[in-house]
Amino acid sequence: RPWRATLEGPLFEAGRTALRQAFGRDPVLVGEGGSIPVVGDFQRVLGAPVLLMGFGLPGENAHAPDEWISMENFEKGMLAVAGLWERLGAS
Repeated sequence: RPWRATLEGPLFEAGRTALRQAFGRDPVLVGEGGSIPVVGDFQRVLGAPVLLMGFGLPGENAHAPDEWISMENFEKGMLAVAGLWERLGAS
């Protein structure tokens, strides 16, 4: 089933803020997750919004045999995840 993220609400704002703080700039919003068809089911069955946050760049060959991610993006990504949990826990 097709699915599109809701780009508003507490989860999205917490994610946007966490990414901005970790990476030092506004996140780029792109369509992704086409290879994860269960995402729409999660939202429908659980009745809760879903947020996908990616930390790699297009040239890092996601899901290819030679996939890689820079350590800088990995570390900043982990900071973003921690920041997301911190914000959600405070709300």
